[in-house]
Amino acid sequence: VGRSRGYAALILPAMQEIFPEQMAGVTAEQLYKAINKAEPSLIRIEADELTYANHIMVRYEIEKQLIAGTLAVADVPAEWNRLYKEYLGVDVPNDTKGCLQDSHWSGGSFGYFPSYALGSAYAAQMASVMEEQLGATIDELVARGEMNTITAWLKENIHQENLDYLCYEVEMPLIQVLADMEFTGVSIDTQALRLIAEDLHAKLRILEADIYNLAGELFNIYSPKKVGEFLFDKLQIKAKIKKTKTNKQYSTSEDLLQSIKDRHPIIALLLEYRGIKKLLSTYIEAFPSLINAETGKIHTSFNQTITATGRLSSSNPNLQNIPIRDELGKEMRKVFGVNEGEYFLSADYSQVELRIMAHLAQDENMIEAFRSGQDIHQATAARVFNLPMEAVDADMRRKAKTANFGIIYGISTFGLAERMNVSRNEAKSIIDEYFQKYAAIKAYMDKSIEEAKENLYVETVFHRKRYLPDIVSHNAVVRTYAERNAINAPIQGTAADVIKIAMVNIFKALQKENLQTKMIIQVHDELNFIVPENELEIVKALVQREMEQAVDFSVPLKADIGYGKNWLEAH
Repeated sequence: VGRSRGYAALILPAMQEIFPEQMAGVTAEQLYKAINKAEPSLIRIEADELTYANHIMVRYEIEKQLIAGTLAVADVPAEWNRLYKEYLGVDVPNDTKGCLQDSHWSGGSFGYFPSYALGSAYAAQMASVMEEQLGATIDELVARGEMNTITAWLKENIHQENLDYLCYEVEMPLIQVLADMEFTGVSIDTQALRLIAEDLHAKLRILEADIYNLAGELFNIYSPKKVGEFLFDKLQIKAKIKKTKTNKQYSTSEDLLQSIKDRHPIIALLLEYRGIKKLLSTYIEAFPSLINAETGKIHTSFNQTITATGRLSSSNPNLQNIPIRDELGKEMRKVFGVNEGEYFLSADYSQVELRIMAHLAQDENMIEAFRSGQDIHQATAARVFNLPMEAVDADMRRKAKTANFGIIYGISTFGLAERMNVSRNEAKSIIDEYFQKYAAIKAYMDKSIEEAKENLYVETVFHRKRYLPDIVSHNAVVRTYAERNAINAPIQGTAADVIKIAMVNIFKALQKENLQTKMIIQVHDELNFIVPENELEIVKALVQREMEQAVDFSVPLKADIGYGKNWLEAH
């Protein structure tokens, strides 16, 4: 609607009144063409946003054929060229400008169909149906000023999918919240950043020396090819390794090295070395160039419509992907600080996805554990191992925790055995016992898969849909992946909806109380704020209240609050 000829003609007089100099002499047709300027390109990232979806569809259709075994890798260029001709009407001159330019494949992503590409396709379908039913084109309706007719049709035909609450009460109010967060920005302690960089470079030099001492020779540790040859040819380390298809060199991916790091002490050193190098290049050495010269802060962009689950994403830079599990990653949080007279406050939902799973499944045992304030992992261990709570040891709790979170993602017996470092028989026994004690969880999982097969989608508590057409695929690998999504998407998506609701409510409450506190970063289940010292106690109570009362579920939500002079101290 906003890009139609009719709308350009409708809005032009108002624009000329507000911007008389800039818009002088501009015609409605010129405005329409400027709004819809498209640069046809074979390169996906240079394409107009409407043709972008077609690029995605070409790649996705080829991937499905590859997975199903109906297309040979050698035939990819020809199929790519055929689809480009059919969908985009362009002839591909060579593979460099064709199948070899896709940034997802070069980055290792396979089977990735972003929701924003789907949005363009759905919008085109909706527009076509609306024009047919209303007996007029969008241009004609807008030109006649019948915006209410369009709105009424959308409410009747789109909002019948129960998405009006999510749209008008969550996503649209969230726009203002995110805009304020982006505008506020995040302060970076450049002195702390410099000290961390110096420390990490020193650690790299020590690690490099240790690696060469263990190796007994020099080799290029920057080269995956040389690392693979040293580990698997020189040291003869046994592992289920494959050579890459492109250049037939050994794979030395992080997942592979993690799985064999107990085979030789040099592997752990190589992993640590790579981790430090990535931290330096991605964040520590990149941050200074991202600091705004006027504000002295980093201003990330939050994206509402990128992820399939409904979670927010962050870009330029991505503040949601800073590693936090290892000590090096935790040190990174030191650089996110505050000014004198302020605190950095962090509020984190505790086990929110497990609580949502208990609510969705209506499992009485899990609901009772959460309502009574029990340690859910200890309670699970007690049930699975048939012991009283006080008899559960640390190893049993660890296994129960792995099972609790693994079950959400549809983990297999093999996967659980790998994570727990136990035999497959023991892993199977744990899963069987788990489903016996939490029978409603198993019923929920089975029901989710069956409903997805019937509807080809699943949805969150607030009716956010995740479409899963692959759940009826004849390819077992593709189908199994979709089944795991059928189980997890309603849980993870509901968690995303819940924290968005909390963000909107907190923002409104801060405004109502006329407080100067600012929300600055959201990382999935965690919200972060800059709080003036004199507002600390008020804001701690306000944030905890709004997060824990965001929704009314069968189990209570719990938010853990911490604060300090930087992000690390707040944890």
